[in-house]
Amino acid sequence: MSLEVIFGGFENKEYPCQIFQECRKANLKVTLFTGAHDFDPKNYDETIYMDVFLNPCFQANSYLESNGIPIKNISSNILSEFLEAQIYFNRLMDRIELASKTFRARERHFIEILTAILSIMTEKVGKTTVIWREAPHSPPCIILFFVCKFLNVPCFFAMKTLINSNVRFVDDFRPEKIKTILFSDNARKVNSPSSFHDISKTLDNHFLNRGKAINNEQIKLKGSIFKRFKRSLRAVQRTVFWIINPKFQPRNILYRLSSFDILKKSILLKCKSMSYKKLLDKLSIKKIPEKPFVFYPLNFQPEMTTDPISGFYTHPHLIVREILQTIPTDVKLVVKEHPRQFLSYENLPELNFRDRQFLDLLTRDDRVMIIDRLIPNEKIILNSCLVVGSTGTALWEANILGVPSLSFSRTWHSECESSPYFNHDYCSLVSITDELLKKKKDDVYSDVRKFLDNNDHLFVETVHMHRAALDSNLSFDELVNRYVQCVKQLSLGDFSTTL
Repeated sequence: MSLEVIFGGFENKEYPCQIFQECRKANLKVTLFTGAHDFDPKNYDETIYMDVFLNPCFQANSYLESNGIPIKNISSNILSEFLEAQIYFNRLMDRIELASKTFRARERHFIEILTAILSIMTEKVGKTTVIWREAPHSPPCIILFFVCKFLNVPCFFAMKTLINSNVRFVDDFRPEKIKTILFSDNARKVNSPSSFHDISKTLDNHFLNRGKAINNEQIKLKGSIFKRFKRSLRAVQRTVFWIINPKFQPRNILYRLSSFDILKKSILLKCKSMSYKKLLDKLSIKKIPEKPFVFYPLNFQPEMTTDPISGFYTHPHLIVREILQTIPTDVKLVVKEHPRQFLSYENLPELNFRDRQFLDLLTRDDRVMIIDRLIPNEKIILNSCLVVGSTGTALWEANILGVPSLSFSRTWHSECESSPYFNHDYCSLVSITDELLKKKKDDVYSDVRKFLDNNDHLFVETVHMHRAALDSNLSFDELVNRYVQCVKQLSLGDFSTTL
């Protein structure tokens, strides 16, 4: 049995801490790979603080020597094994860095972090399993993931689903490499609603309705000068507080922002947001088209759903370009901005993901129509003939509403014939799109039922997030027990896999 489990990216909340405690009771050493420094020591045995690696001046040799870890020298041959990792690392650094760096500076930083993590993990080979809460989506986590693959250290994470109290454990986030973990009966889900009506009622409201709640907030703001003024006042108060206390927000430490930088970036974000929204509103149609159309709701960025899970399809214009080449010429492509984009005035990394050039790339073809971001997804989906996206809750929501969907990365429901994923083969994209456009509402419902009836074995009745545990109809103890059963089986290697 593996002696150690490294948990990556878990929250400092009651539910995950209960998982750690139960793992320790099961004689597993618990190590946290985290950026949070306020975990109670009784919940873990060791910590590896990832924010240390994010210091632009990080030096692997000094870090390893101070922690008594032998240094693993990296040759050019070893570096060549991590070229894919470097691509993901560079994208994910956009969540942390706000000032552009030269490629050379980023590469140097990457090599230093790689040296440290490879040295740490080399000492743990054969006695460690790594489990992320979700797909590794911070720069140090992505390097840890690729180091695990290089050293053959078992690593896993749970895919969030929109069926209450169910997750899907997998061993990779790259669509062509994902394998689902199959557990024994004592860890698997035990209650499977048999009818479509029951499944639609058990959709995870917290995740599915979050976008609706944001939409409602935007509508209320648009219709009330007083509410807009209140929100602006809160933004000013928050910004002033950060300027006075630049280290209050934990992420500000990662951004390496001074008080002046916070003020400057906040003003820049506000100006960029206003300019982008003005252009977006100018281009947006206010009514749902009557002619046939494919609907593409954009993902919020930066977020795990695009980086790292979507790979190169983190760039929405690539999806637009490929879909336009496959759908009939008389079918429009309706694109909707995510209502959360530029909503959080404190989310400074949004500066890296939207601008006027972004909209220019999306709207080069006359068949592309931008729709008002405040129109609810449900209304648009019901009038569409197909929903597309890299990933996202709208794809499953479409199926529940009787509309087929197509993802450009693997999702938890990719086995459903009405929501397949595109495997980067252009010829298959044409055939997949043609097949989906032919599907009627009853065909979609039939595919959903078939998927749920035939794939019950892919899911585990537990959750990986505190919020999901609060929403579950199962107790913390039941959820924790099943999660820990999975951890034990993963540590033992007592499981099988399926593509």
